[in-house]
Amino acid sequence: GHLSYDNGAVISTVQWDKLAKAVGYEVEKNVWPKRNTSQFIATIARLEEAKEMNIKGMVIGKTGSGKTYTLDKFARVNPKNTIRITLSVLHNVRGLLDDLCDALNVERKTSKAACLKAITAKVRNIDTSEHGLLIVFDEAENATVPVIRTIKAVYDHIHAYCSIMLLGTPQLISNLDKMTKRDCIGIPQFVSRFKANSFYLEDIIKKDPDTGEDTTFEEFFTGVVNDEGLRAMLRGLCSDYRMLRDYLVPAIERAEAAGVELTEDFFRRITGIVH
Repeated sequence: GHLSYDNGAVISTVQWDKLAKAVGYEVEKNVWPKRNTSQFIATIARLEEAKEMNIKGMVIGKTGSGKTYTLDKFARVNPKNTIRITLSVLHNVRGLLDDLCDALNVERKTSKAACLKAITAKVRNIDTSEHGLLIVFDEAENATVPVIRTIKAVYDHIHAYCSIMLLGTPQLISNLDKMTKRDCIGIPQFVSRFKANSFYLEDIIKKDPDTGEDTTFEEFFTGVVNDEGLRAMLRGLCSDYRMLRDYLVPAIERAEAAGVELTEDFFRRITGIVH
């Protein structure tokens, strides 16, 4: 857990863990390894294409389909000129502009107009010849009307110099539809700028309507969950990858600690789920 410098100084465990994470080295055993789901593959491809081709658009996928996880992996492999902002319900215009300033290493300004001007100047001076420049707004379904209008304003100032992508759930689309129907100022213009390059991820649930065969989560079960009863149970309990992970990882760890196979019976005993 320690690494020494040439001069004998020792890197702390915290620093070592951060360094290992930055280069993709697993410090501890990972019981939830990366799986190349169709959503992961499609999101990676879309982010790569956007960064290379100066695209503005959206990636839409259901909650727990791995959008943020995929962005984490993409940003780790492509740290140069990849800017990410995670939106929350607490974000307002000032907060968004401050986050952009921080991400671009620009000094925050007193006025919002001055912030936008500084952001614009910085983006226009970034060398994009080798690595491009990609700005990603994650959890975009949380964006309010003022925040969306601010993203539009940012777009208007820098669209010729970088790619801009929004990652969100279908709620983002329904929110934009509602805002458009209410004739909110700036929303139709925002939709006009981003809608054409929207990409919709496949549904997580994979059940054949003709045969009834359910292959949902199959890539996560292979080599991990061999008990058919437990597979069926998890498919009934979970509607997305995050939920599956939250159920399955503790169960895997407890089964390994007990030295037993992970079965439906064992899972029910440790979770207390009867039905």
